Amino acid sequence: MILKYSGLLAMFFAWFFVVSPSIFAGIDSKKQTITHATNNKRLKVIICFGLIIGGFFQLLFSYYLLQRFGLNYLNIGILLYASTAITSVLVAIYSEQRHPKIHKYLVEYYFLTNPVSLLLIGLSTGNLLLQVASVIIPTTYFIGILHLHKKYKTKNALMEKWAFATMSVWTVLVTFL
Repeated sequence: MILKYSGLLAMFFAWFFVVSPSIFAGIDSKKQTITHATNNKRLKVIICFGLIIGGFFQLLFSYYLLQRFGLNYLNIGILLYASTAITSVLVAIYSEQRHPKIHKYLVEYYFLTNPVSLLLIGLSTGNLLLQVASVIIPTTYFIGILHLHKKYKTKNALMEKWAFATMSVWTVLVTFL
């Protein structure tokens, strides 16, 4: 039972412990990333907690997806999805302040690989609604990211919030369909 809802728990931890603290930290969402909120030591602990626990629940959800859909050539997406769960934990461990190059690589890997994994998982489900949603959601994700990057000329918290929002929609659909 917990496996089925572990994706929703991962979403909760991401929104409550990663996105929300960045909002309350007063960072400029158009010019700074969520990581800038970790300059405050208390917020850093909260955000890292959210990344680690959220990553744990995302890993459980990938196991649920594997049980539900099985592993076939298209469902390499489940393995990619699991790798982004591990990446979430590594982002917390390798902070931007101490390991900027590693942190940047991990964050970029997460935000590029996760939507691709959603697309691959969705296409292999055999459920027409999930297949359509798994094409529309990652496409919308990338269009939104490109639009925000064009508008603000830099990576920022708005992009990260957009990413969490679109990936959350997919997680809800897969959980309940």
